[in-house]
Amino acid sequence: QTTVETLQLSTLITEAVDLVKLDIEGSETDVVEELIGKFHLISHLMIEFHETPSRPKDKILRILNGNYPQVTVQKDPRKERDKRNQLYFIEASKRQIQE
Repeated sequence: QTTVETLQLSTLITEAVDLVKLDIEGSETDVVEELIGKFHLISHLMIEFHETPSRPKDKILRILNGNYPQVTVQKDPRKERDKRNQLYFIEASKRQIQE
């Protein structure tokens, strides 16, 4: 058995940050909720979001849209056929997002 010490991402964000990228295989909403008090310090978020029936993207989008003026969502076409596990690329930014 291995014990791993963990910490909350928000404890590391103590000053302005240009970019936070999350690719954490299922805990995206939990981490985004935990970061709410730090959004004023984060200019740009990039999230790889795995949507499942028990983890819909609506909640994370509500949080991001309430805190960032620019939010875009792109669905990964490679996962299109698997309705139980959809993959989305979500960006939230304080600046205009380049497409």
